[in-house]
Amino acid sequence: MRRLMLLGMALLISCRVYADPPYAFTDAEKQWMHEHPVVRYAIDSYWPLEYIENGEHKGLTRDYLREISQISGLQFERVPTKNWKQTLDLIAEGKIDMTTAVSKALIDKDQARKLLLSDVFFVGSTIVVTRTGEPVLFSPHKLNGKVVAVKGGGGYEHYLRKEFPEVKLLLINDPEDALQALAEGDADAVIGMDSVLQMIISRKFFGTLHMAGVLSDMPIVSSMGVSPKSPELLSIINKSLARLPPSTIDEIFDRWLDRTDYGAPSWGMIFRYYQIELICFALLLSALAFMTRRAMLAQKAAQKSEAAKSSFLAMMSHEIRTPMNGVLSSIELLKGTPMSPPQQELATLANVSARNLLELLDDVLDVSKLEASKIHLESVPTDLQQLAQALADIHQLAARKHNTTLTLAATGLDDVLLILDPVRIRQVIANLLSNAVKFTEHGEVMLSLHFEASTPDSGRLEIQVSDTGIGIDAEQQRHLFQAFVQADNSITRRYGGSGLGLSICKQLVELMGAQIDLQSAPGQGTTVGFNLTVEFRHKDPAAPTTDIEEPLPVEPVTTGQQILVVEDHPINRQTIELQLTELGYRALIVEDGMAALAAMQEHRQNISLILLDCHLPGMDGYEVARRIRQQEQEQGLAAMPIIAISASTDEQHQLKCMDSDIDGNLSKPLSLKALKQIFGLWLPTSDARPVTATTPISSVSMEDLFSTTSGEDLACLRDAFDKHNLVLALHYAHRLHGSALAMQANELAKRAKELETALRNPSTGDNDWSAMQQAIEEALKSFYRGRPGG
Repeated sequence: MRRLMLLGMALLISCRVYADPPYAFTDAEKQWMHEHPVVRYAIDSYWPLEYIENGEHKGLTRDYLREISQISGLQFERVPTKNWKQTLDLIAEGKIDMTTAVSKALIDKDQARKLLLSDVFFVGSTIVVTRTGEPVLFSPHKLNGKVVAVKGGGGYEHYLRKEFPEVKLLLINDPEDALQALAEGDADAVIGMDSVLQMIISRKFFGTLHMAGVLSDMPIVSSMGVSPKSPELLSIINKSLARLPPSTIDEIFDRWLDRTDYGAPSWGMIFRYYQIELICFALLLSALAFMTRRAMLAQKAAQKSEAAKSSFLAMMSHEIRTPMNGVLSSIELLKGTPMSPPQQELATLANVSARNLLELLDDVLDVSKLEASKIHLESVPTDLQQLAQALADIHQLAARKHNTTLTLAATGLDDVLLILDPVRIRQVIANLLSNAVKFTEHGEVMLSLHFEASTPDSGRLEIQVSDTGIGIDAEQQRHLFQAFVQADNSITRRYGGSGLGLSICKQLVELMGAQIDLQSAPGQGTTVGFNLTVEFRHKDPAAPTTDIEEPLPVEPVTTGQQILVVEDHPINRQTIELQLTELGYRALIVEDGMAALAAMQEHRQNISLILLDCHLPGMDGYEVARRIRQQEQEQGLAAMPIIAISASTDEQHQLKCMDSDIDGNLSKPLSLKALKQIFGLWLPTSDARPVTATTPISSVSMEDLFSTTSGEDLACLRDAFDKHNLVLALHYAHRLHGSALAMQANELAKRAKELETALRNPSTGDNDWSAMQQAIEEALKSFYRGRPGG
């Protein structure tokens, strides 16, 4: 409202001025401007009409001077003054030419004779502000004897001292400070311009101060005051004001009001004008805070539940695999004994049922990991054709039992290695083949693979499994890829299964960046497939692939070597001992980590390898391995092969094994085949240690043995690298490192250790295997040259 009133006043003034003819400047006025291009002026600072900020003149009068300058060409230069009296004195002395804002009603006749006043450019009212509850007043007479806060050194002070000498003046130049003094009781009233005081009251003092009345004797009618010595300047100013159109005056007032900062409004004022909005906002904010807290609690509960589920599944995986190790190992040993045909059939049935239980456990764990986004795909060069052929061979037996023909058709894969995760792609294809064979009687199953390169290093892979089995209707297909869901309950009763396989396939395929597609109809068979964009490289005939395990080249010895078994479960201890006996080894059994360390201290010379359960009471297997490695390093002993045996199969377990310097890892339940393979790798014939070898070996025989074994190990190391078999190379590097430590061949031990470390992490950098082999050979030659007679 106040803004509209100010604009209205400005329009009235501009209309009156603009109604006069827009006279051009006379020759005399032009001559004056030529002789006085710079006009010096002073202001009587009264915010926000005119004031100084950062040394610059701001406010309404500054905008008017800018417009006058554009019209006339004059430049205005401010001269600082202390007060109104000094301004008048400087004008009288001719040191300045004008002042920018003079209200005729607030100056006396003597002062008026010292100035020539221009046309009015601003009109305002003078108001009285008192504390709330005080009566209204419209004359300064009612303020006699009271303390009134006003701006000092200007028209208000001069007028009140002359016309109302009984009023006690409290001179405060800042209007907000004046109102603050009134609110605190230091003054009884404040006199000032309405457009200034009312805005501050509404923002800062609402409910505390109020306007008591308008003083009609003290109107604000602002003109510019010019020195009587410069009548031409007065005419120039009036003509310039007359030329200002209403639109320009609007812009002047808009800029002035927009720039005027009355300070932030008080909370009381905000609440007064926005009471309903604030209440609604507070209610909304409270509801939002409540819902946010509920959501956070629910999220924490969900995370806690998820963590509990993951912990439960991990625990169940371990707890189920531990007794299952005893069951499967016992059945495996039982099948090797003479049995009648009915007994053999029962043993086979028990073995199949136990393995089905383990497969179900693996599927449940995979679903849990997929839901928790804990499965990460690897990128490994893979011979997909070889992998698919191996899977087809595995499922051929089941297909024959169903009188079904299983066919593999692969195109575009003969000379390429695809960069993908062989474990997960094998899992998907195996699940799809298993379902196809399971639900097809007297029919055909086809596994189709087609790869076509689209760029020099990538292409499109299409994998499809089709069958002529029972088929699935459209309604059942909608739920087929959900966990624990099968097409029909009768399928579970007839064919078995948990309904997890296709759910796992779908999520793994999506993790690979593709979508699984299913086409089926009852009685017409089913086709399931997906397309992947994969990178590839051409096969190197000399390079092996990593997706199919190669048979180990070294057969285990059966000369009664002793194996230290660290296992806390009594059934597992018994079955492992029987398995070792079956393979021709002797077992030294201990139950916990401390007993394992004591056995190593007492019987180390008779122990060839350690089978170490990682989940032991008290000190776990990882810590046992670390302490054994520490003892070996401190005493300069050869490294003992340590093989972890655990029901854990997760990535964290693998990382802990690497950190503990464990050499290998077997997953429970242990099979005779797995034990035979791991012993073949770490216990070749040349490393046989008879159990009865308790007599000390002389230094001469030790050197002869080292000469023989190191030469053999070095030759085997070269052969492993020639075949690109890094696993076997790690074994022989480890053997060289241990034997070098025993013989105090420090340089050889250092070089072998460097190679061993690089082979444990082959993907962490660019490794020059040839240079590392050469360094080991040179270190071995150097060792022999330094021996007596070398």
